[in-house]
Amino acid sequence: KFVAPQWRPLLEIVSLGLPIALTFFLEVAVFSIIGLMIATLGNTAMAAHQIALNVWDVVFIPLMSVAAAMTTRIGHAIGSGDKDAVRRSINCGTMITILFGIAIMALLWVSPTTVVHAYTDDPEIHAVAILLLRLAAFFVVLDAVEVAAAATLRAFKDTRFPFLVMTLAYWLIALPLGYWLGIVNNSDPAEGTVGFWKAMITGIGVAAFLVVWRQKQLLARPLPQLKERAQQPSL
Repeated sequence: KFVAPQWRPLLEIVSLGLPIALTFFLEVAVFSIIGLMIATLGNTAMAAHQIALNVWDVVFIPLMSVAAAMTTRIGHAIGSGDKDAVRRSINCGTMITILFGIAIMALLWVSPTTVVHAYTDDPEIHAVAILLLRLAAFFVVLDAVEVAAAATLRAFKDTRFPFLVMTLAYWLIALPLGYWLGIVNNSDPAEGTVGFWKAMITGIGVAAFLVVWRQKQLLARPLPQLKERAQQPSL
């Protein structure tokens, strides 16, 4: 038979999920816009940027996989009221993401030439791409920190703060700074492309700092379920 929608749980799901969706949308959108700006610097700049961005994409998928597992594990620990399990899940997931990021950073610093050769043998693209991969190494480590902390916030059902942080870090800091360094204040396409990546690193650095700060705030408070239990009369 027909069952009327239960509006309260539906609204709770939307209020929880919509900021997550908008966060991913804004992240993809800002990288797309930066790509379009770099395209104005020429084919070599765009090709080098695409190589570095593709390497980051490949790294980002495992990071998001660990983050999804973190959110689930931390959420289960919150639900059971076990703060020690919450901290163990956070520490374990964060350690995995950071160690993975450091390993990728070492690879990109030690042998960027090998990575670029997998894409092209063009000497002009090769020279710019090596510079970008070394910058991407820093981006990957900062992104690993941010991804792990954001996963923790989602487990605590705090999805609006990461959305606001992403808006600030990418749209109000990285994008204007990238335009200034990459378009307005550059002497050649290679320098302009490097300027965009420096701006992206600045943005992800701000985002990582803010979400880690928020994570520490949440961990300093009692777990939500423990609060509710404390308010219930004992039997």
